[in-house]
Amino acid sequence: MTLDLRRRQHACKVKDNAYTYLLTVIGISLLTLVLLFAPLERLQRAGVLINRYLFSEITRNCGDR
Repeated sequence: MTLDLRRRQHACKVKDNAYTYLLTVIGISLLTLVLLFAPLERLQRAGVLINRYLFSEITRNCGDR
């Protein structure tokens, strides 16, 4: 493996990591904005639905033990 090939591979890896970091920051920022400006009632309803889903998954996976 030549030094030039290693440098190119490293540059691609750094570039991929930068894109991943950037997309993560954008995603977290958008999620924060949505949570800040969403009506409280809607967030509470979403929380109830999520809890109901999680509870149903737990009971379905555990069964009657």
